[in-house]
Amino acid sequence: MSSSASPQRSPGPATKYGVAIKNGFLLATDEVNAGGVNGNTLKLIIEDEQDKKEEAINIFKKLFFKDKALLVFGPTLSNAAFADDPIANATKVAAFDTSKTADGITEIDPFTFRSSVM
Repeated sequence: MSSSASPQRSPGPATKYGVAIKNGFLLATDEVNAGGVNGNTLKLIIEDEQDKKEEAINIFKKLFFKDKALLVFGPTLSNAAFADDPIANATKVAAFDTSKTADGITEIDPFTFRSSVM
């Protein structure tokens, strides 16, 4: 089983983003797992970073070091990405940032990617 993780935000000002993103990940995981990937299924882990940089850092550490996530989508907002994406670089695990539009997101490190529309 492969793990991907999604530290998203709810409730609060970014709830509308977090709910939509979470629902998209749930649908995609179900679709992928219906056929599997080379005989494997995906395990989706969803966490709430509460729009707090410290919580985002703690979640990234948990996802990488305890859950052994192979890929992380999130967090939802840019301020958390600047705090936690360097952890992705240190562990050499890709972080696909969702709904972030701040300048400099993709320059954080070579393991940070942005999937939002600008």
